[in-house]
Amino acid sequence: MMRNMIAILFIFCSISVFSENLIVIKDANLRSEPNTESTIIRITKSGEELKGTSYDENWYEITNSDGAKYYIHKSLVNIAESKTANDEEVKDDFEIPPIIIITIVVILLIMMYGFRRRCPKCKKWFARRITNTQTIDRKQYYKTVVREDIHKNSKGEEIGRTKRNEQVHMIKDTDRVYCECKKCGYQWTYLSISEREG
Repeated sequence: MMRNMIAILFIFCSISVFSENLIVIKDANLRSEPNTESTIIRITKSGEELKGTSYDENWYEITNSDGAKYYIHKSLVNIAESKTANDEEVKDDFEIPPIIIITIVVILLIMMYGFRRRCPKCKKWFARRITNTQTIDRKQYYKTVVREDIHKNSKGEEIGRTKRNEQVHMIKDTDRVYCECKKCGYQWTYLSISEREG
């Protein structure tokens, strides 16, 4: 399942790379769906530049800067010609689309999740299954923490803040976690330490 998710994210990222620069050739409606019966989101003016991908043989899909998608009929736009160094100065800075950065981050997080749950024997990712957890040690102690109090007037408006030190009762648990590999059946344990106020 995770492999399918990574493949979908990769395809989605690839599609975004092949978006085209479009120029509106006359005032046109940007619609919520790729049909003439859908809601008009806004009207574009002739000469406005858009960035979109081909949705089907009649419509382009436009993605707004906030992630919203809308559609414009292909008869209302032309594909902008690529500008060469003779037309204008070539930009030195290369701007990476945010969707590519987000996709890469998501893929890396999924890979980290799978790697941390690999089996130490067969090395398969996403294979660890926790079968039991047993607390083998519990310690109680006090720790000084900084609290911030917010002061408000009778209207509920904030009028100031003060900081104070407070002694907090803490509990530190050491747990033995029992695991089993979903692929090869290998069993192992590891220690997990957690702290909480109590």
